[in-house]
Amino acid sequence: MKKILIFLCLLISVGALAQRKTPAVKKQRPPVQRKAPPMGKPSMGKALEIWSKGDISGAMLQFEKLAEQDQTNWIPAYYLTLLETTNSFDVTNHRDKMNQIDKARARIEGFLETERNAEWLNLLALNYASEVSIDPLGKKALSQNVAELYEEALALEPQNPRALYGRAAYNIREANYFGKDKTAYCEELKKALVAFDNQKSEVPFYPKWGQDQAQKLAKTECVN
Repeated sequence: MKKILIFLCLLISVGALAQRKTPAVKKQRPPVQRKAPPMGKPSMGKALEIWSKGDISGAMLQFEKLAEQDQTNWIPAYYLTLLETTNSFDVTNHRDKMNQIDKARARIEGFLETERNAEWLNLLALNYASEVSIDPLGKKALSQNVAELYEEALALEPQNPRALYGRAAYNIREANYFGKDKTAYCEELKKALVAFDNQKSEVPFYPKWGQDQAQKLAKTECVN
């Protein structure tokens, strides 16, 4: 009798377990693939804004795209070349520096073959100045190129502030390096500051840079 009771209890237990539903296993959702936000269409305003935030590479990419889209407008290519040239001053590796200088120089000379433009002549002078900075004594012959380019720019636009500033700044730094008097160059710098105040252009995004740098140079190098 005892064995029968035990057997019946086992049957009841097994039946109860069989009636319980197996809990449903929740299916895991695949991870959502989030796409990077689109960069949007490049624009001069956006490129200049990126530059103002210190993202040189991002700004150069924007200017490059704009230059490719509209090859009749020299402004984007100008800013791209300006960034390449000014950035080359900070490059310490000789090979990398010359690669950057040569790349920018090729674009400048390509433009100047079709049009003698004061702003592009200023860029070429700045480009040569970057190469001179590698070895001012060894590259002294290139200084004549810098001087001649600024003179040509001023012949086209006598009150071009970047030409006046560029020539004065280059002469001041050269005078400091070789221990020469810089008084006359400081007078040229004053003329550049006046030209910056008077500069006007109806061309959208026409170059306006240089005034802040000229003011700083005047405070540090031409204080009487």
